[in-house]
Amino acid sequence: MADDPWVRKVQQWLNDTYTGVSGWSPVTVDGQTGWTTMYALTRALQHEVGLTALSDNFGTGTLSALTAIGNIGPSTSNANIANIYNIVVGGLYCKGYNGDNGNLDGTWTTTTTAAVTSLQSDIGVPTTGTVSPKVFKALLTMDAYILIGTGTGPVREVQRWMNATYIDKSWFYIIPADGSYSRDVQEALVYAIQDELGVAGANGNYGPGTRAAVAAQPNITVGSSDAAGHYWVRLFQAALRFNTYDASFTGTFTSADSSIVLSFQAFCLLTVNGQGDYETWSSLLVSNGDPTRNGRAADCASEVTAARASALVADGRVVVGRYLTNVEGSTLNKKIQTGELSVILGAGLRVFPIFQTLGDSLSYFSDAQGYSDAGDAVQAATGYGFKRGTTIYFAVDVDVLGDDIPGSIIPYFQGVNRAMQRFGNLVTVQVVAGVQACPLNRSTRTW
Repeated sequence: MADDPWVRKVQQWLNDTYTGVSGWSPVTVDGQTGWTTMYALTRALQHEVGLTALSDNFGTGTLSALTAIGNIGPSTSNANIANIYNIVVGGLYCKGYNGDNGNLDGTWTTTTTAAVTSLQSDIGVPTTGTVSPKVFKALLTMDAYILIGTGTGPVREVQRWMNATYIDKSWFYIIPADGSYSRDVQEALVYAIQDELGVAGANGNYGPGTRAAVAAQPNITVGSSDAAGHYWVRLFQAALRFNTYDASFTGTFTSADSSIVLSFQAFCLLTVNGQGDYETWSSLLVSNGDPTRNGRAADCASEVTAARASALVADGRVVVGRYLTNVEGSTLNKKIQTGELSVILGAGLRVFPIFQTLGDSLSYFSDAQGYSDAGDAVQAATGYGFKRGTTIYFAVDVDVLGDDIPGSIIPYFQGVNRAMQRFGNLVTVQVVAGVQACPLNRSTRTW
């Protein structure tokens, strides 16, 4: 990462100004923006607004203290306003905006106003040129508000719309506008749905109360439109976009949108009707979708006996997942039992093998572990008689964030791949997230 002289100046100013303040720690002056610098700016702000228990968390206490001061701008009056201005400028530099042409002298210039306006435009909120408490909170995060990496324009359009639409809601905080679907964006979407439906105890989780409220809504069909102040159709279109299905984003459900929904439903083995129904909402919002729906596959953590195979067939299942090995040191017997495959196949079912040891913490995943696991998986699969070309599903049974994938998950599967090449690619590999909690149909998410 390049050494940014403006960021270096911010870091040096922080050290010069706040070293010795209780609860504040010096930062490394390296010219590189990161959470350490953002946390230092946050603690500096908390000190300036009169908080004594300084924290990395820009929480409700910091917001309340800022609200008491009012929006930060050229006419703000406060005894500590010069340093607060510098914190704004410091945050702007760290975000890549020119806060005041290289100065940190406690003044608010026209350059500062222009930078704040640019930031607000990128976020999607009104361009007032002054910093509200929520914009200040957004300023002191590592979130991006321009399209970056693998982000897409359709997702960013939704993110900016959500920022503009919900900025004044007590439950809403500014989300990234980088074109990437993340945990914070997902939580904001569920909050918006809960707000739309008046769900009591809204918390951003798609739980029983929210499920019931969604299930009670009429299906979204061609011609359905949002009414003033309500965004039910647009939220459905947002959910489609967040799942890489680029529907329109107008608040009116068109025949083209219906065709897109048909494709999503067919992929997830849902009822294919082209409508925004409860099953489809659920599969868009959470990986296990509607757990009560009819499925065609089952992930089985215990032996498929003749009776169980018969029951699965009667329930419409056509394929079952079974584990190649047990977890070392565990008393749970999950692996395929002697003669079990014959029972499964004799009942007319197909089977897909799953390899999972622990895999329940991020620290488990590395190149070396992937290489070792691949060898164990191939040995077990060939021992059971699985044919060449069989796909083995490797489990990632941990809540992985996007930033974790390059440093842990990808190296793990690079190790798996190296081992598979050594074995002459006897099998192919897929990865399934949270295999024990996955839905019993094809809506299981894979990379």
